Amino acid sequence: SLTNPSKLESITEHTRWTSAQLSNYNTFSWEERNTQCLQTYCECVHGCSEMCNIRGTLSQYSQLSIIVGMFFIVSACLLVYNTRERVQMNSSLKHTPKPSPVSAMVNTLRNIAFRRMLPTFVCDKVAYSIVTTTMLFFVKYIIQPELQKRSDGDSIDCNQGVPITDHESSSWRCNTNNVLGAVLVVMLSTGFISCTFWYFVTIRFGKRNTWVGWSIIMILSLLFLLLVDKGDVNLSLYLSVIPGFAIGARFIGMSILADVIEYGEYISGQRNEASYIMIKNLLSKLAIIPVVSIPLVVVNSLEPYSTEMKTAIYIMIVVIPVVLLLISIIYKFSMPLAYKEQCELIADGIGLHLLGKESPDPISGNDYIYPVYTNAEQRKIDVMDHFPTVD
Repeated sequence: SLTNPSKLESITEHTRWTSAQLSNYNTFSWEERNTQCLQTYCECVHGCSEMCNIRGTLSQYSQLSIIVGMFFIVSACLLVYNTRERVQMNSSLKHTPKPSPVSAMVNTLRNIAFRRMLPTFVCDKVAYSIVTTTMLFFVKYIIQPELQKRSDGDSIDCNQGVPITDHESSSWRCNTNNVLGAVLVVMLSTGFISCTFWYFVTIRFGKRNTWVGWSIIMILSLLFLLLVDKGDVNLSLYLSVIPGFAIGARFIGMSILADVIEYGEYISGQRNEASYIMIKNLLSKLAIIPVVSIPLVVVNSLEPYSTEMKTAIYIMIVVIPVVLLLISIIYKFSMPLAYKEQCELIADGIGLHLLGKESPDPISGNDYIYPVYTNAEQRKIDVMDHFPTVD
């Protein structure tokens, strides 16, 4: 195409010369035409490389989604197969009419155990979201895989992030995404293996104490990040075992929430799982929205690899989550449902209430039976719950 301009019409738009260049083709020297050709070639190579990377990422996401989907399907089938349905009681027993959706939500917030849990869920979720959002920046600007040099004492020379064939710069250790992927694989694998350990720890020490232990381990794993510096790829992989080990205990919070829902049925006679889970997820997501965007704004407003950026990343990935987890621990220690015997009292109390008998409240210790209202009384209660400030 350089020697015969007429062939330029069959070249793609990406490599085609502009109309001004084509009209003045003969005025360009051989060096200028050669430079244009090399520039076009380099642009094609760069574009193809980006397309291959995108294609590879899409393939990875697709394979991961299949694995997670199969895991979910198998887990759901095992859950349905092994979970027993509650015994259906005689319909002649007296029950309170179903409240309106607003009244159901108000009854949910009247549950003192649930009110104590809400701050823990919000703090844990916000801390977890901040860490996951900032992880990529931590790897890129603190560990700096692409900038590793043997002259700086690093174990590999990454050639400023430009891989060279048959050279150590083409190693996975010289790519931020690959290093982050390796850290995540170690964390998820450790979390999967540690689930059984946390199950037996929960049986031995109780749910509340194990939940507090989970928060303490998460705090320690975040503080250990202060030891990571430029080129510490191996150290980051070793330290990722600690938060991965804690990931296996994330089921404890939902297990305690199940006990709180049982207590809600004990005090009201109504079982409203949807209200509890909806309020928990809604408050957590409302808190996450600004939290996820703030790290992106802060990092993009600072000079890359500067001291200010490194300090900001350490504050976002260590200081803020640690403070939130400490607040969460304080609320966890104040949880009123802390012992297995209390959960057993809840189950026994629900059964006695269905028979119209009183039972000791697992929190206050007083004998209690929930009131049974008529349809007219329940409608009045619904109105008062909709308009609580009206006399």
